[in-house]
Amino acid sequence: MRWSAHWCVGALLAAAFCAPSGTAAPVSPLGVIIQAGQAHLDSVNAVIGTNVYAGDVVDTEDGGVLRLQIGATQVYLSSSSAAKISQGSGVVYLVVGRGTVAFSSQASGPVALETPAGILRGTQGQPAFGQAQITGPRELIVSAFRGNLVFDNGGELHAIPEGKTYRVVIQDDMNSGYNADDDYYNNQNTGDDNDVHHAKRRRKLLFFLLFGSAAAFASYTIWYHLTESSCAP
Repeated sequence: MRWSAHWCVGALLAAAFCAPSGTAAPVSPLGVIIQAGQAHLDSVNAVIGTNVYAGDVVDTEDGGVLRLQIGATQVYLSSSSAAKISQGSGVVYLVVGRGTVAFSSQASGPVALETPAGILRGTQGQPAFGQAQITGPRELIVSAFRGNLVFDNGGELHAIPEGKTYRVVIQDDMNSGYNADDDYYNNQNTGDDNDVHHAKRRRKLLFFLLFGSAAAFASYTIWYHLTESSCAP
């Protein structure tokens, strides 16, 4: 009997030492899906009202659409687009892998679009409506439909004035470019999302001002009708 009592006490002490010192902090969602059609969240059909978290991958099929509410900012993925949601230094990033991704906010919030050439964001505290469209492995189109935007190329800042659209061409090596099929888009959250944005090096870029861009105008028309709806921010 005495041996049994000693064994029980020992087992309880061992369990106490092996138990975790505290419970893990709950992970907070970064946003929510507010529109979805032929769209996916981590390879399953996207559903309105579903929360999104850092590390999630969102994409749309041909003819699809996806809209997210992230704080006071709305993010829009048009047809045949893909992006990974990430977070770092108080900013939510949509890492654009392919297609077209836009964001709109009455006052520039902590949301930015990360592209192979740099990061597109609004001017601090100002209304912003901008878009990034991947058009090739070494080029993209950036547009500022409302408010002045900033394009950050590894610390080298380029102003994108309101109403202007630029074709951006990358002249140097593209080894760290993004593609929706790359391992970068695996849904394995390694915990390194907060660091990926600081690793981008400055690239040699060429900016070409576009006049009357049909693609940019079409995207603006679609986005205008969406943001003027009753659920606009």
